[in-house]
Amino acid sequence: MTKEKILEIYLDMRRELGRQPTYREFYKYSGLNAKEVIKTYHTFGKLTKAAGDKPRCFRSLLYSEDKFFTVYGEFIREHRRKPTTTEWMYMDMRPRSVSYVKRFGVGWPEMPNVFLDYAKGKPEWYDVCSLIRERGMANTESKEVLRRRDRQKALRSRVVPGVLYDLVELSSGESSPAEFEEKCGMALEMLGFEVTRYGQGLGRQPDGVAKDPGNRYAVIYDAKSRRDSYSAGTDDRAFGEYIRGHKRALMAEGYDVISFMVISSGFAAGIERSARRMQSETGIPVCFITAETLLRLVAKRIEKPKTLDCLKLKEVFVTSGIVSEKVKS
Repeated sequence: MTKEKILEIYLDMRRELGRQPTYREFYKYSGLNAKEVIKTYHTFGKLTKAAGDKPRCFRSLLYSEDKFFTVYGEFIREHRRKPTTTEWMYMDMRPRSVSYVKRFGVGWPEMPNVFLDYAKGKPEWYDVCSLIRERGMANTESKEVLRRRDRQKALRSRVVPGVLYDLVELSSGESSPAEFEEKCGMALEMLGFEVTRYGQGLGRQPDGVAKDPGNRYAVIYDAKSRRDSYSAGTDDRAFGEYIRGHKRALMAEGYDVISFMVISSGFAAGIERSARRMQSETGIPVCFITAETLLRLVAKRIEKPKTLDCLKLKEVFVTSGIVSEKVKS
């Protein structure tokens, strides 16, 4: 659907309501899905700007840290268990679960650990802390959780654009897959690629193709948000279809080097064996990259654009296996 048509739908809805529609109202009554808007406007906020309206601010910015923990702690006190993301959404709890993830830099299942750190020495939360410990709500990886938070804070303190701050959290399935897919495309654009995105309604398609016309190579990519590590063999058949569906067309356009890339939160054992098998079946290299590594490459690209260009990235993106952020100068 064209930009003009989407904008027309937005303006019609605004006239009917007598005010600008909210994000929820627009998708509920317009018949459009988020991917259609993201493909053309990138965000709902940019659509509202194009219509001459002021994008609404995120409510999470209005909440204090105490508010986040009070709502979370009261839930555990009342229900005597930790909440799932599904029921948090179903009960329309505020702040939303994704706001917790963005605010504290950990996955939703790890929030009990963060709550314990917050509530230490606070008598009003003694009963909730006891429940968390007695019922095993906090995992045993709290040190690793804190190390991961420190790594993410250090990464954010570099030159990563704010729009990508939550890429790592999104890779763990803490929001809609469409948002993760869109931001992976943004990250590849920041690395210097020309990115073509593919959305729903176009048949079995990858999430996009990143092209480097100057060096005549292209990367077909697919983003897979997973709470746990992505496992080999899960989507091999679909990946084969994606590759066959685009390889011939890309070669006809003059791209003589093509690879396929999967972006996720992490990868389970055996993934490199899967990469070699898929390369043997399709004739092109297959690589796997974590969202954190992708983000670090973006940071390096912004810091040292002359030493990390698309040609240098070609060395790692066209080699089967797991991509490392350590690119030779």
